[in-house]
Amino acid sequence: MFENRWEYSYLDSRAWNNLGQFVESGGTIIALGSMPENSENSFPDTAVQKQFKALFQAHEAAIFVKEWTPRVLDRILMEQLSKAIRLDDETIPLRMAHRRIKGREIFYIINDSEEYISTEITLQVQGKLEELEPYHGKIYRSGRRFK
Repeated sequence: MFENRWEYSYLDSRAWNNLGQFVESGGTIIALGSMPENSENSFPDTAVQKQFKALFQAHEAAIFVKEWTPRVLDRILMEQLSKAIRLDDETIPLRMAHRRIKGREIFYIINDSEEYISTEITLQVQGKLEELEPYHGKIYRSGRRFK
């Protein structure tokens, strides 16, 4: 039995233009596998190919990954997305979580290893820092401010 299967991938030209404007205004796009090639009118569409080749060459925020895996995509997303908690060394064994509770930003940063850890931590928040010392249950108001 012979099966003839054709697949065409395209977006409306207005959508392609919107993606270009999105990158021009500071957004990030990631293309996986192949560069945009088609429009609703042409298979392939050389205008779409030229437009996006220029876009991907001119902007760091337009990322093209021909050979990708879920691990590669995860790495790219971690680099591109803002995180509420960033460590100077992301490989150290700290457990971290961020929650908003009753209008307050709560950050849990726990060293549950047996080793002393020293690293710089960046919190994406504004305001004064309070530190909880869990052994005694005391809250210390720090003079440090975050911007």
